[in-house]
Amino acid sequence: MLDSTEDRSKLTIKLKIADAMEGLPFLNTEGLNLVLKRGMTLDEEVVELDKRKEKLLEDTGEFEKTVEWLKQIKKIKSINRSISSYGLKHIVEKDIGYITNGTLIAAAVHSGFDHKSCQLGGLNAFFNMSNRSINEADRRRHKNSARP
Repeated sequence: MLDSTEDRSKLTIKLKIADAMEGLPFLNTEGLNLVLKRGMTLDEEVVELDKRKEKLLEDTGEFEKTVEWLKQIKKIKSINRSISSYGLKHIVEKDIGYITNGTLIAAAVHSGFDHKSCQLGGLNAFFNMSNRSINEADRRRHKNSARP
């Protein structure tokens, strides 16, 4: 049983993350896939993937902040291949603090952005996001941080 409004809110956010993960079966904190350490057995790989997927589901605060940040980014018709999820995550972090690559991807998918893997089996994704609006968001941050 959920004890508080905060618990219900976290559950709602977890469901949003799970929904974003549904079409991306390997999405985890690292990104679209898992980079495995040499010498891991298949069983160890499965356990590691499950741990990272569960951690992504727990990143409710970071997910919500990222979804809010992404509201300023305009969708475009085609996939923008000039900035990956990993590059975008570093821009977002300047405003909201540390997030994982997987959190950024889940938030973007939840926010309705189309995505494409940067490379087969890779961690990072490209999105249909306007470069101009990404650059404007980054400039606003610089402008605001320059104020006394």
